Amino acid sequence: MDFGVRIIIDNILDEMDNVPNAISPLTWNAVMMEKIGKVNKSILDNNKQRYRKELIQVASVAIQ
Repeated sequence: MDFGVRIIIDNILDEMDNVPNAISPLTWNAVMMEKIGKVNKSILDNNKQRYRKELIQVASVAIQ
């Protein structure tokens, strides 16, 4: 596995510790949409560092 990919996977796994496990599907959807909104905001702000962080958060919520 590529080293860069491994770092991203490790970041996602670390971020999963911050995502609640027992949430309803409606709450999960709201959280996911909020995270995606932050990704879009980082794109509009041209903030690459924030973009990466927000994508990691989206991935951690998505695989919960």
